[in-house]
Amino acid sequence: MNQSHQTSRKILFATDESTKFWGLFPSPEGFDADHACGWSEVVDAATKTLYDVIVVTYPFGNRSFDLFLKEVRSSDSLSRGAGLVVLTFPESLKRAVAFIGRGVNRVISVEETSGLNSVIAEVVDVSPRASARLMVRLQMPLGERDCKIRTFTQNISQSGMLLGTSNMLEVGQRFNFSFAVPESEKVVTGRAEVVRHTIDARDQVSGIGIRFLDLEDQSGQALEGFLKGILSLDDFD
Repeated sequence: MNQSHQTSRKILFATDESTKFWGLFPSPEGFDADHACGWSEVVDAATKTLYDVIVVTYPFGNRSFDLFLKEVRSSDSLSRGAGLVVLTFPESLKRAVAFIGRGVNRVISVEETSGLNSVIAEVVDVSPRASARLMVRLQMPLGERDCKIRTFTQNISQSGMLLGTSNMLEVGQRFNFSFAVPESEKVVTGRAEVVRHTIDARDQVSGIGIRFLDLEDQSGQALEGFLKGILSLDDFD
């Protein structure tokens, strides 16, 4: 009997001691959420717990944000590969945006928190990923029949894939998938969900971003082994 591995996702909402943003933070579906307040508590949580996404306020009191990023992205940090979203005030937006590419993945204003869930969905697959062209088979119900789609990856990580396809499946749509690991007899199979459509100016491809929900049998180990062979963990968005 096949056994499946349920991928769990964790998100950390972090703020300094003087600014309380708890009311602005959503509770994204499919995430276990933690909250931390104050420098020591935030750094301790971010470096000693494996998070998929960290949402942090900026500025962070009188502390250096560069130092915060250094701590989170250090080789000893368990969350060094987490997607990192900065939530800031309009007057601090320009300074916050300057951190993109230096450890920060997205910046959003407190005036736009209604879009925070969408931003979280975008960064959920910014964990270290590899450019790889793999043929992927998708299968989903369509009425009384199964619809089968064959497409190719643009990149892949431990938590999801970017697929180049003209079949724009709806965000939230779920399906089964499979692909063969190159130069081996291993096949990765599981279930996934569409989390976003590509943005042409950024992704330079027409397609969909998906996240893994379940990886069957030994698929998780097979994927991890494949990625370790071709991926440098020093690369972040």
